[in-house]
Amino acid sequence: MRRVTPHLATARAGTLARVYRWILTLWDAIKQPDTRGPLMAAGLLIATGTVFYMIVEKWTFVNALYFSVTTLTTVGFGNPAPTTDLGKLFTVFFVISGVGMFLAVINALGHAAIQQGPARPRRRRGRDTEAAAQTDDA
Repeated sequence: MRRVTPHLATARAGTLARVYRWILTLWDAIKQPDTRGPLMAAGLLIATGTVFYMIVEKWTFVNALYFSVTTLTTVGFGNPAPTTDLGKLFTVFFVISGVGMFLAVINALGHAAIQQGPARPRRRRGRDTEAAAQTDDA
């Protein structure tokens, strides 16, 4: 059995808390009319690219989705790459339309995160609780 150190457990909990916060931010962004449009357009663009590469390049769903996301987010690892002329031409227009779209999505998510406000500070159990109890007693 592997022993988890308190520091590692705290780091994992912090990472999970950040992921949870981003999921909540994304959910709040979807509910807001100002951000719903860019998010839906980005999802539609990814779906279009995925279907296109599956049909034209004969890629699996995972490869087509992976290429679509890495291309639109400008990560572009280079594997896989279109081999047909139609696939290469589509990719040119896909990138031109998609990069601007993803910048709008990042802007919308940032705006939603700012409107959501900072995370609530955690109360430490030791001193804060005792200090609050002492002020109540006084």
